[in-house]
Amino acid sequence: MLGGTFMGHHGGWHREATRGVIVSENKKHPILSGVGNIWGTSDVYRCHNDKNPFPEDCTSLVLGQPLINLEKDAPPNTKKEPLPVAWTKKWTGNKGLDSRVFHFTMGSAKDLENDGVRRMTVNAVYWGLGLEKDIKTDRSIAIIGDYKPLKAGFNYEKLGVKPRKVEYYK
Repeated sequence: MLGGTFMGHHGGWHREATRGVIVSENKKHPILSGVGNIWGTSDVYRCHNDKNPFPEDCTSLVLGQPLINLEKDAPPNTKKEPLPVAWTKKWTGNKGLDSRVFHFTMGSAKDLENDGVRRMTVNAVYWGLGLEKDIKTDRSIAIIGDYKPLKAGFNYEKLGVKPRKVEYYK
C-alpha cells in the first residue's frame, strides 16, 4: 500500500465523514470480497483534479461520498460528488518486475473501527502479495485487545509532543 498525492480536502475536515460506495463494475475484485459497509470519520481526500485526472491505468474500487456531518447514518452532502478513495494499479519497476499497488485514502485510527475498512485493508494485503486465492470472506477481522483510538487531528498536548522547527533537531 502506498500513499498518493494529497491535493486537499474534498470533504470538510473534522466536519464530514465518508461513506464508501463500491464501484459496481468492479464489485467482484478480490479486494472487495466480503466488504460491506465502508464508513469513517476521515473526510474524502482529493487526489486528482482536472489538470491531473484519475489515471487510466488505475482501477477504482470505492468512491467516497462526503456526508453532511460525522454521523454514520448522515445523509450525503449532495453538493460534493463522490471521488475515488480506493484503487489499484499495476506498476513495472526498473528491473522489469510487475508490482501490485493498492491506494486507500481512508485508514485513520477511527476509520479502522469500521469492519468494511478493516476487511478491505486485509484483503488488499493478500491481493498485493498475489495471494487472492487465500482471501476468505469469513476470515476474522476482529480487533484484538482494547482499541481506543484518539480523535483525529494533531493532539500534541495530550500526547506530550511539542512541535518544533526543523532547526531544533540539527
